[in-house]
Amino acid sequence: MITRRVAKRIWDAKTAAEAINSFTDGMNSDAFFASKLVQAAVERQFEIIGEALNAVRLDDPTAAEAIPLLSRWVGFRNFLAHRYDDVRDDILFRIIETDLPGLLDALEHLLSQSEPP
Repeated sequence: MITRRVAKRIWDAKTAAEAINSFTDGMNSDAFFASKLVQAAVERQFEIIGEALNAVRLDDPTAAEAIPLLSRWVGFRNFLAHRYDDVRDDILFRIIETDLPGLLDALEHLLSQSEPP
């Protein structure tokens, strides 16, 4: 069973991923590229995801193994924080479309096996 502490971190990552979906719902790539506000909001939520998943990795390696691409999510957070001037909008949008759905599925599955956060 996943502890409340770890469930809280998973919940934080899930909430951030859902926020990204909400911010970008109905947007095509052109609309995303045109909105600096949405891009900034998405980047912040990706930072939260990476930080929360890093905490999961440190606190519960078994739970961390159930999260696909966990190391990449943490690395992406570090990239956003430390190499902010190299962030490309097209990559952000691709990650939202291709990688975020699988992450959300994994987080929801883990939360179904945990104590409430």
